[in-house]
Amino acid sequence: MDKKSPFKGDQNHFHHQLSKKFGEPKSVLILCGLTIILGSIAAFLQGINKMIALTIVSIIILAVIVKFTLKEKNSQ
Repeated sequence: MDKKSPFKGDQNHFHHQLSKKFGEPKSVLILCGLTIILGSIAAFLQGINKMIALTIVSIIILAVIVKFTLKEKNSQ
């Protein structure tokens, strides 16, 4: 763990990594699209189907974040 202040900004946040890879306009579209997908799941699915869908989407999102994080660490 780095001994940096938690209040000091850095470029390791997910949205910064998206901006580096795709540019700002595309990264905004990706994040808005993700918000629409998750909002639709929350609004339209009921009961156990909602839980299953949210679990699957969460696993996919986590895998993408881990991929970006590992790729960023390997490139440094």
